[in-house]
Amino acid sequence: MSVTTRLLGLAAISAAGMALSPVAQASCGQTYDTTFASYADAGLYFLVDGGDFESAETNWTYGTGAKRVQDMHNTLGVATDEWSLKLKPAATTTTPPVCITVDHESLRFTAHAGDSGNQSGGKLGVQMLYSDTQGRARSVSLGYDKATSDWTATRSFAIKTTKYSMGWGADGTASVRFVVASSDKSPLRIDDFYVDPRMR
Repeated sequence: MSVTTRLLGLAAISAAGMALSPVAQASCGQTYDTTFASYADAGLYFLVDGGDFESAETNWTYGTGAKRVQDMHNTLGVATDEWSLKLKPAATTTTPPVCITVDHESLRFTAHAGDSGNQSGGKLGVQMLYSDTQGRARSVSLGYDKATSDWTATRSFAIKTTKYSMGWGADGTASVRFVVASSDKSPLRIDDFYVDPRMR
């Protein structure tokens, strides 16, 4: 089963219906930093809860083949970056609920093509799970990227909340989750999962 098929199978994709207008200047109370500045990205990002995998206590959902592993690296200039999440081929992992507003425009993380010595790279896919204006579970693919044999930042995955019938709350926020899937043929390691709220 391909990355595309596996992501699509988690929930039906739908962009039908009219979204409620989110409240202006809604806030999720997050702390931001220019995390990816070394990649010529001036965006202000916040770390998704548990997204650095440094703690064994996490609300991430690990599918079959997903496991937190010790893995010393310093992709974003964090000297204490000792852990990452390993995904075997055809594995998925899901974030805990993430508060977003209409201003949360993209996400980005770091990735590595599996075990040391793997030179082939591996396709990865990202999906967003959300509730529509009727409270129904929906999902949408945010796109794909290819990990390399070295730790590096992924491309920016656009969230584009205004395209979907998001079920915004009265305070202008919504709760979503993100899914990362590895390809059928290559293991994958991910770390440092951040979201950009379009603040400049």
